[in-house]
Amino acid sequence: MAKVTLNREDKISILGEMRAEVPESEWTDQERMEIAKLKRERASALFREKLVASLTELKKVLPKQGATPVYVSGGHVYKLGANDPIEVFDHQAAAPYAWKMAHDVRPARWSTGVKGCVECHSAGAPIFEGVVTALGPAPETEPVHHAMYELEGFDKQKLATWNLSFKGRPAFKWFAFVSAGIVALIVLAFLLTLLNGLFGLVRR
Repeated sequence: MAKVTLNREDKISILGEMRAEVPESEWTDQERMEIAKLKRERASALFREKLVASLTELKKVLPKQGATPVYVSGGHVYKLGANDPIEVFDHQAAAPYAWKMAHDVRPARWSTGVKGCVECHSAGAPIFEGVVTALGPAPETEPVHHAMYELEGFDKQKLATWNLSFKGRPAFKWFAFVSAGIVALIVLAFLLTLLNGLFGLVRR
């Protein structure tokens, strides 16, 4: 949609005359980053030119008077602007859509959580902290990002507090088991005392 091919002058403007003659395989990481940045900027400009032309033509043929044609891609909505050629804004039409999923069929040893509760309930766990990037045909330099907890509708602070509680969960379980055991022994002692008292009364 916005394929960009840089010419020699473009490369010279970024790399300098000597480095522009060097094969791409010999460029440094920094040089590759600079070239990639220029390509993204050119692609974005080319895309917007095409979009302005397309939306302008669409506006001419829209049946409803005053209707505004838009283009939705990658979490953004584009329309012809008053000051800038293209105006980018957020709208519900560009919101992410999530399809409900059940379990994927796979061995139990690959299941999420098989290594314990903290595989999911810990800071940075992908099931909550993984980032989803909205990608579309538009060559966006700043695409929309959503964390998994946002798509799931969880509150970040509450989730962090809940995850923190799992660090002491094993100790709490042992404390609960020991406490239950002590209570059971006390109840058993009272029952034995009660039975002993009852049998003592019967003998008398």
